[in-house]
Amino acid sequence: MFLNGLPIAVIELKDPTDIEADLGVAIDQMDRYMSADRGAPDFFVPNLVLAVSDGLLTRVGSITSGRSRFMPWRPSEGGKPSPAALIRGLFAPALLLEFLRTCVTFEEDARGAERTCAWQHRDEYGRTDIRGVVEGGAARHRIEPARVGA
Repeated sequence: MFLNGLPIAVIELKDPTDIEADLGVAIDQMDRYMSADRGAPDFFVPNLVLAVSDGLLTRVGSITSGRSRFMPWRPSEGGKPSPAALIRGLFAPALLLEFLRTCVTFEEDARGAERTCAWQHRDEYGRTDIRGVVEGGAARHRIEPARVGA
């Protein structure tokens, strides 16, 4: 997904009829896309969201998320995390822009710029978590740090 020409989200979809193509295979494919020797790592510098799905299960993460840190994005009205729920939820233009404005921060230190995403795996919880992060309190969900250009 592009925003003003910048790739801010990448979705890897696997064939649900292929028993070998599960979420792990999709995450491995993302790793290959990001690798310097076999992929296009510069494409991922502005990236905020990685999404993977095998047609039945759907998870989201960031460029630094390990396999276990890809989490389901559940619709606020309840239901299973599915590609449709992700697209209607996180990738709905209004919610995506809200996510970009309120859940992503950039800080610079001696090591360089660091991008931090306050992941909300169910959008209704995210608004509470965001307020906690902004006010210096503890959020209920893990915050995923992501090094820009890492």
